[in-house]
Amino acid sequence: MFQEAERYYRLYYYYEIPQGEEPGTAVNALYDSVMRNDKDALGQVLRILSSNTYFLVCKRLDSRGNATKDNVDDVMQNVRMEILKKAFRGFPEYVGEDNFYPYLIGIVENCAKSFRQNAGGPSWKERYFQEGGQAQAERLLASEEEEAKNPEAFMLQEEKAALEQEILKRFMASLQETELPPYQVLTYCYAVLIPQLFKKSQKKEFLSRIDGLSGRRCQPPNSHYNEEKRCLEGEIARDSVVLIKWALDAMHGQKVFQLDGEFQDLYSMEKIAEVEFQWGSPYQANLKKDCNGMPISQLAITEAFQKNAIKNWPIRVARSLLADTEKRMAAQSGRAEKAVRIVEEMLR
Repeated sequence: MFQEAERYYRLYYYYEIPQGEEPGTAVNALYDSVMRNDKDALGQVLRILSSNTYFLVCKRLDSRGNATKDNVDDVMQNVRMEILKKAFRGFPEYVGEDNFYPYLIGIVENCAKSFRQNAGGPSWKERYFQEGGQAQAERLLASEEEEAKNPEAFMLQEEKAALEQEILKRFMASLQETELPPYQVLTYCYAVLIPQLFKKSQKKEFLSRIDGLSGRRCQPPNSHYNEEKRCLEGEIARDSVVLIKWALDAMHGQKVFQLDGEFQDLYSMEKIAEVEFQWGSPYQANLKKDCNGMPISQLAITEAFQKNAIKNWPIRVARSLLADTEKRMAAQSGRAEKAVRIVEEMLR
């Protein structure tokens, strides 16, 4: 098996590290570039990692007799996707230059372990039903025409829509009452929530205003409003899950108290689940605290903090808000975990 794997590896996964460096040293040296969203550096990290973990994955899958080329390819693809998601959303704060490579190796191990655990298990369809996701499974498996003919499926879809509305209302309540630092919350709002709003919006006033925010750095904006199509185009329409580049431009030079007012104005144009929005008392109290020797309300986020720190906040705030939403749903037995999955899907 491993002779065949060697040939396959040479053909598809082999990558020679420049100057013959150790893979860990080469990957760690690219840490700063990856943190600066350098796509070429991230691509090189993925190639080095794939080249040096292919046989590790083979060995892990071979322990269960699953080390086929297709299975190894699946794991390697999962590794790639996991790393890309983390790169776009922000790596954990404890990940630094010295432990970057070991951290990535851990992702490889986890992907291989997950594949081994699921190999031979129930199909995705069976898992949906086992986990209480019948409404989602029905919607994925049935065409619109079949759903129209099937009253039961239609009822399930209506039930799911009602649940989504309820969950989103609780999620927005969590955002308004969060005790997280205002500068982190606002970064989340600009990098995640506002992009979700403009993806769905058809309102010219709202989209034109969003377009204007992307040029605050006195440089060509990373978006433009198409009058004919009534939509935003450019980088803003195809960037990563967390639009940190757009968020940095939009927040550039603005103080916290200016940004929270601006977010409320934008949100009022495109409400989520028709929920009114007003910053709660914990947020207002935190505005009065000091950070870096200055009242938080007077901070300009993009000037007071390093870009790497700002990049990590959206995913951290999202996790906190999702955990709080789960607690708010806990009174309804069996719905909390499902609720969090729905919110995660809707905010991707």
